[in-house]
Amino acid sequence: MAEVLVLGGGLGGLSVASCLGQRALLLERASQPGGLVRSFEIDGWWFDHVIHLLHFRDDSTKARIRRLLGDVLQPCKPAAYVVCEAGTARFPIQDHLGHLDAATAAACVADLTRESAGPAAQRVANYQELLLRSFGESLCQLFFLPYNAKMWRRDLSTIEHAGMVWNLSRPDPAKVLEGLARPDDSKRAYNEDGWYPHPPAGASQRGMGVLSMALAATVDKLRLNHEVVALSPASRSATVRTPAGLATVGWSVCCVSTLPLSRLVHLCDGVPGDVRAAAGTLEHNRVLSVALRIKGPRPDAGLWRYYPSSEVCFTRLVFLHSFDPLMAPPEGWPLLAEVPWRLDELVPAGLAHCVEAQARAVGALMPEHEVLDATLIEADPAYVVFKHGTEQAVRTVSAWLRSVGIEPLGRYGRWEYSSMAQVMHDGFVLGATLANRLAEAA
Repeated sequence: MAEVLVLGGGLGGLSVASCLGQRALLLERASQPGGLVRSFEIDGWWFDHVIHLLHFRDDSTKARIRRLLGDVLQPCKPAAYVVCEAGTARFPIQDHLGHLDAATAAACVADLTRESAGPAAQRVANYQELLLRSFGESLCQLFFLPYNAKMWRRDLSTIEHAGMVWNLSRPDPAKVLEGLARPDDSKRAYNEDGWYPHPPAGASQRGMGVLSMALAATVDKLRLNHEVVALSPASRSATVRTPAGLATVGWSVCCVSTLPLSRLVHLCDGVPGDVRAAAGTLEHNRVLSVALRIKGPRPDAGLWRYYPSSEVCFTRLVFLHSFDPLMAPPEGWPLLAEVPWRLDELVPAGLAHCVEAQARAVGALMPEHEVLDATLIEADPAYVVFKHGTEQAVRTVSAWLRSVGIEPLGRYGRWEYSSMAQVMHDGFVLGATLANRLAEAA
């Protein structure tokens, strides 16, 4: 029995449990905490399970995490690029049009100018229209439409725009013109206030997994290799598969769940039909990442590069040595290729070989680079999909869960787009709220 039972040891679960001390029990089915924010090592090469940068939006979370990690957490300015048929431009591409060929840049500026005089971009029917109304036809055909078609693997007109506006806004015309005139001005970076761990040489953990492990160390009752296989809201209990067999764990005050909404409802008994039907409409994509151990000179390619071309299987190549030079031995470097994939699509055979060949075709790998091996990593879920009706479905499911004493938390628990810092902030706020409730009850 626990006062607060926390399901899922990602950043959200770790954050809320860290505030509650002995009063919370956290269950995580994996052998390592962190959820998608984990890192692993292969013969001296380090890879993040999914690449992340920390971008803080509130001072309290920033101060808390900086106290937790100390000098290990270092600024990391996100130099990213878009590789397209008109050239290679700094990201965000709309602020660096001077990198593109003159005719394409002129067409993009003309369209952006025309759209900026039109109605607000939020008054649109779907995500495709939102992109067109925000960036104009030329820039959308060059980058935004083909890139998002690869990322979502769906007709963009079927995606609801309301869930996508959290990090998308119309370009500032002044910045667009400045980027046209001064394309090499590095001051216009994307989310300049980025952070990434830089542990000392020889540290047992590298990558963004450093954050997860540090948070996990603040949790009093963390149980790894504990998978919830059934949940009974009426009896406030969970059936858990542990290394020693099945066990029943109860809670007296609250259950906090960071599990994906659709999976959580599937585990619960006594779910009303409308709630179960709403959960059944929720869709998400996974991401297949190919981690390449490479021997040879390190490229100066920025942190990552976006590839909108349909002839290239990956949407992004991530150069992990640019985040932390100690992510690999001096004679090599780690490369991560991201390939979004639908759940109803079979994973193609030979994906790793395809990634290597296409990385060479786009110039990310040169003849002097030797690929030592490739490891396939799957993130599932990775991207939640907002279709028409998704918002209402999420409200229906979340309202029922709260009515039976289960509080959803995190990107998948609340079925939303949120950053690592936002997830931790939400966890700290919920943890403090529950701690106050427990103190008042006592």
